[in-house]
This record gives sequence, structure tokens and C-alpha cells, in this order.
Amino acid sequence: MVSVVELKNRYSFSIIGGGVIGCSVAYHLSEELGEEVVLLERDFIASGSSGLSAGILSQQLWNEIDIGLVKKSIDWIKKVSEEEEGFGIHQDGLLKLVCTEMEVELLKRNVDLQNSVGCDVRYLEPDEVEETAPEIAVSDVVGATYCPDDSYVDPYQLCIQFAKRAEANGVRFLQKSQVNEVEMKNGGPFRLRTTQDVLESDVAILCTGPWSKKVGKMLGVDLPLKPYRTQVAITTPFMGDAVIPMVHDVTNSFYMKPETGGTVLAGNGTEDTESDPDDFKERAGFDFMTSISEKMLGRLPRSEKASLVRGWAGLCTATPDRRPLIGFHSEAKALFLAVGMNALGVMRAPAIGEIVSDLILERKTQSDFQEFDPNRFGEVEDFEIVQGFTL
Repeated sequence: MVSVVELKNRYSFSIIGGGVIGCSVAYHLSEELGEEVVLLERDFIASGSSGLSAGILSQQLWNEIDIGLVKKSIDWIKKVSEEEEGFGIHQDGLLKLVCTEMEVELLKRNVDLQNSVGCDVRYLEPDEVEETAPEIAVSDVVGATYCPDDSYVDPYQLCIQFAKRAEANGVRFLQKSQVNEVEMKNGGPFRLRTTQDVLESDVAILCTGPWSKKVGKMLGVDLPLKPYRTQVAITTPFMGDAVIPMVHDVTNSFYMKPETGGTVLAGNGTEDTESDPDDFKERAGFDFMTSISEKMLGRLPRSEKASLVRGWAGLCTATPDRRPLIGFHSEAKALFLAVGMNALGVMRAPAIGEIVSDLILERKTQSDFQEFDPNRFGEVEDFEIVQGFTL
């Protein structure tokens, strides 16, 4: 006879990782599978990269598939924000600036694509930028785009919304449960040894963000992933009643986002070297703090009145082609991957959770998502880290 305790430690699906992707997958699977799903998180929900994200939701991307995913995600977040008091989406629009003619051509090409799939993205000349966002300095700007529907969300609260709904549907969340050992049995279940317990599951779903390469090696698979470090800082209040949209300065590789109380959050895109998720500098460096202050001042003269209160760093995960790995791994048949988000995890999370659910429940096949096939690369010896959110 199997005891009650043993029954509680046997699941059809285990999700490893409690960031925004893992929580979204948990929610979407829970709508049909409920108590068959367990989520294992090494620390607390959204305590890793997801909670450190700027939470930007932008449709100003370079391919039709990702634009569609962001549109779907924004619709989901808007719907939940109407249902949940205290959870909101901030629709301030995003202004994308470039300072070279070559970048203008790329920008115009992207606008044509974005408009063709129903996005309200407008190309702006420098004088039109001044009309749209008078606080922004544009003396060196050659061209720009603006999408009034681009928004941002609190990524921690987004994770909580997913988790709350999943838990209500029966998903078990085990926090402070780092997976230290995984055994894959031939034709049998995974055995996962955590800091708290030992569990078994028929399918393991990897949603471990920058730790995915390490966890993959634990499972005996080599994943084409590189974690990389990004940095961000927040200012003292200085905006007063002035209003700015989110700003992405492509040429100078930084972004700004208005925050509550007249503060501004500013960050850069990508460090081009691989980082160890268990040993990286979590505090923003002096050089970054100096550089971002100078960049802000050049683009937002009013920031002369501000100081940077604090800065921090988080990790994103690059793939060779800037697209995620979503699907079953060919060398480990019961291992499902949802990793390699290239800094676009939060803005695509609701839609990616749906994709994972569709594939696992066989509503769709991998051929429907060939661009995300985790086996598409074969052997990859090395690749260059390229910024995820750019042209």
C-alpha cells in the first residue's frame, strides 16, 4: 500500500523555477491539470531575475511572432488588472530613439512590420519627438518610433497573480526547495532531490532562467545558453508634475522608465560576457552608475536635479539566435524546456505559459513553434551574446 505522504510526493509534472515563466506555466497547466503539478523554487517566488526586471511590455520588436506574443500578454495582463485591486498595468507608451541613418532604416522596416500586424507604432522625425515628449533632448536624434500602447508592469506582482491562480487550481508550490540532484530513469519518472524532500514526476519542466545551463548539465544535457548581466539604477524624486514616456535610446544602449513619486528607473542592456548565476556582482558597479547618470542627463536634462539612490544587477539568458528554447529535449524525452528568454521573459510570459501548456497537452505540436524548437541548433560550441531588446 502507498502511503499518503508518498502520494503527495508523486506528480505528473514538476516545474523547476518560480520566476515569471515558471509561474505562468504553472497557471496555464493548472487550468486542466491542477493537483498533478508541483512547482519547485530554490528561494521564493520571483526572488531571482524576474523580480529584478524593469517589467517593460513593448510591441516594438523585430519579428511577427514575438510581437504577437507581447500583444497576447498585454491583453492577459490588462484583463487581470481589471479583476484584481492593487494590480495594475501602466500604459505610458515607449519612445525608441536612434542617432544614425543605418538605425533609421532598421527602425522604419520594423514599423512597417509592426503596423502590418495591428500595432499602433508611429515613426517620428526629431521635431515630432519634441512634440510627443518635450522633456526629452533630441539634438542628436535622427529618427524615432513611438507606441502609445507600450506599458510596464510590476514583475513581482505578475508572478504573484500567476501563482495565486495556479495554487487555487491545485498546484503545489514548494519554496526554499532547491533541486540538488535529478535522476532520470529509463522509461520511468524523474526523481528530484531538493533541500527539503524527494519528489518524483513523469515530466520535468525547466523554467530556471540563468541557472538553466547548470541545471541542464545536472540532467546530462548541454544547452546553448549564456547568462549575462544587466544593471539598473533608480533616482531620487525630481520629475515633479512633468511626464515622460518610457524611453529606449538604441544608439546609446540604455532605457528610462518613469516610476512612482517622480522618480526614474534607468538601465543598460547587456554585458557581452557570460556570468555565473551563483557568483556575480548583484550591486551595480561604479562605472555603470557614472555612465547611466551621464546618459540620463544628456537625454533628460531635468535629471540634473536628481541623484541615483541605488543600483542593482540581474541576469538574463542569451541563445544563439535571440529566441527561446521551448519544447521537449531530444536527448531527455521527458524533459521540457522553457528557457533562454533573451531579456524578454516578462513581456512574453503569459503567452509563453500558454504555448507550454498547448505543447504538453498536445493541443499543438512543435511544428507550430519551429522557431522555438529547443533542438534546432545541434551542437553549439560558442556564440556571441547579443542584446535581447534592440532593433
